[in-house]
Amino acid sequence: MISQQVNDRPFKYKHYKHLWFLVIAIAYLVAFFVLERFIPNDYPHDKMFLSHIPLDDKIPFLPWMIIFYFAWYPGLLAVGAYLMVRDVGGFKRYMTYVGVTFFTMIIVCALFPNYQDMRPDITGNENVFTRILKGIYTADTYTNVLPSGHVFGSFAIAIGVFENKNLRKHIWLDVITIIVAVLISVSTVFVKQHSILDGIASIPLSIMWYFVVYKLIFREKKEKTA
Repeated sequence: MISQQVNDRPFKYKHYKHLWFLVIAIAYLVAFFVLERFIPNDYPHDKMFLSHIPLDDKIPFLPWMIIFYFAWYPGLLAVGAYLMVRDVGGFKRYMTYVGVTFFTMIIVCALFPNYQDMRPDITGNENVFTRILKGIYTADTYTNVLPSGHVFGSFAIAIGVFENKNLRKHIWLDVITIIVAVLISVSTVFVKQHSILDGIASIPLSIMWYFVVYKLIFREKKEKTA
């Protein structure tokens, strides 16, 4: 009787096997902090590529855009958490896409060290936005910026929503997702964390990895389940 009750329990290991994909996020965080340690702010700039184009100088510094820059973090978590609970296949695709795009950034930055030189001096300009920005500047170096992880993440958020049949049927959610993804991407240049060049470099890579992950790697599995 006891063994029968155990076997009938709804929560079994097979229901949670997809959680192994969370290792991708852990591996990325470890790789990122290792990269930041070996290519910090004081890394010899003469051995690095400067990501800065003339158009960057025409973009104003808008501290309040840090709201959208910071939205990247809860956005990635929210979409990932929803898919993890409601769409196992979508979660696997989402985490795989996040993994390959973010590790693309790690590999490019490791092989071709780069930095940007556009951070303004915000000392003495105290408000809620600059305080948040100071925290971001302190936690994140101005090296390892090309390609932009924020643009990769914005694509991941949008694709995660649009590839889920339950989420994409809500027009209002589709519109909000596009707006938020765009604002996150452009916020990086307004808070002077990235050059326009970083974002431009990320766009074709994001599209390429979308087709590789969603249309090639997981295509066969989707056809079998269909």
